[in-house]
Amino acid sequence: MADNIRLSGKEVSGLPGRVFGSASMPAGAIGRAAEGVEFLELTGQQGLEELDRDKEALSQAVWCAPTIVEEDGSRVTVDGGASPVPYYFAVLADWLVSMTIDSPSAEIVFRGGTFRRYLHVIPYLLARRGLNGIVSENKPAFGDLSFATVSADGWAYFRAPFQSSAVMQLPLDTPMPCSSEVRLLAARHGDGGAWLEQCREQRADFIQTSSSTYSRTKTEILRSGWEIDPQVWASLMTFADRSLIKTSERSRLGAG
Repeated sequence: MADNIRLSGKEVSGLPGRVFGSASMPAGAIGRAAEGVEFLELTGQQGLEELDRDKEALSQAVWCAPTIVEEDGSRVTVDGGASPVPYYFAVLADWLVSMTIDSPSAEIVFRGGTFRRYLHVIPYLLARRGLNGIVSENKPAFGDLSFATVSADGWAYFRAPFQSSAVMQLPLDTPMPCSSEVRLLAARHGDGGAWLEQCREQRADFIQTSSSTYSRTKTEILRSGWEIDPQVWASLMTFADRSLIKTSERSRLGAG
């Protein structure tokens, strides 16, 4: 079995950036999408493996912004249709931030969209802006919940599955959704610390990180690199190289 490849710190997000470029994602969204893959990868959510699995489907995608279905103050409903979430998840986070300027909390009800796991990067993006954030997604048999809480010591991020039939109270005092919609919430204040401890006690299969842990991980990558399966690396590199222009004697003559 071949040894794992070690990516440098820049390559953890640089390689996804090249992949998204080869998938014809509009250039303005590539940087934030690559950052999303990096966050998923460094927090144990298989960002690079999932990107490798989905790269061909992404190359066939229609890149469209979500449609606003309803807008009412601090609550907005949008429909992503068949457009991939990595294209606009960071914009949704920015939208939530802007809505909390005049309101203590804000909510986006999200419908449709493909590759929804990128929505679970949003609490991290909100926490970096000093906001508590939640993404709650119901599925037929189970749900997917992620949230980040902010304190004087930084932020803490948590993600875990839950039973769709479970009655849970979110840290922002809003009920769990009962439909296939995804709820994206942000708040300028609110203590999610006690709820975080409750989730730790109830679940054994959660993903968790914090601002200090995430910072140490990125520092360590700069020193020693990040391991990736050689087959995943080779597959991603092959796809990324599609964006390169093949050289020939004629093309080299015109390159100067």
